[in-house]
Amino acid sequence: MKISIASFLTCATALTLPFASLAGENKENNKEKEQVATINTSLYQIAHSNKVRLMVDANYSNHFRVFLKDESGKTLYSKSINRRETKGKRVFSLIFNLDEMQDGTYFIKVCDKNDNSVVKEVSIKNIHTKMISLK
Repeated sequence: MKISIASFLTCATALTLPFASLAGENKENNKEKEQVATINTSLYQIAHSNKVRLMVDANYSNHFRVFLKDESGKTLYSKSINRRETKGKRVFSLIFNLDEMQDGTYFIKVCDKNDNSVVKEVSIKNIHTKMISLK
């Protein structure tokens, strides 16, 4: 019994199509996972000082931006960070000196190239000494 080339190719194509569609689904799932990635950040006040440290997990993104804004939305500070600047380290750290800042609420925003962002709030109140609260 002879099997023609056309029927052999038809059978081979029919058998490989389910695997090809599974591979396509895996690629789509990976893209969805990349888009839902969150930015991991922490904000700490440095003990006995008017400085805060922002720590950003740079493991998942090659590029992100950091902004310091006041209540009106005016950008007071902006920095773009690339993977090269982190020198292969997983966590990037940035220190903000709040000595010259006036009373009020400020926002530190970290965003990546996929428009994922995290906003941290810093409130400053001068009574006799500066009081900094983080949210």
